[in-house]
Amino acid sequence: MATSVFLVGWGAGGLVFGMYGDKIGRVRTLTLTILLYSIFTGLSALSVGPYDYCAYRFLTGLGVGGVFAAAVALLAETMPATPGPTPSV
Repeated sequence: MATSVFLVGWGAGGLVFGMYGDKIGRVRTLTLTILLYSIFTGLSALSVGPYDYCAYRFLTGLGVGGVFAAAVALLAETMPATPGPTPSV
């Protein structure tokens, strides 16, 4: 159950923070999402029941999905384009 909730959060985080990264910048979004998943991963150790544990895992998934969305786009923007293979004749 917790893994399913985490994966739903991961997908939602990728969508939400992908759009958010376009508005406030990828570096800020990446920083925010790393902070988000770090805090809620730590808080999940302090959960006292299955429902709050699943809530923490969902919020952790939001952060992880946001990290992937922001990091991939940030890397794609900063890395130089590599030329394709040269056709041989």
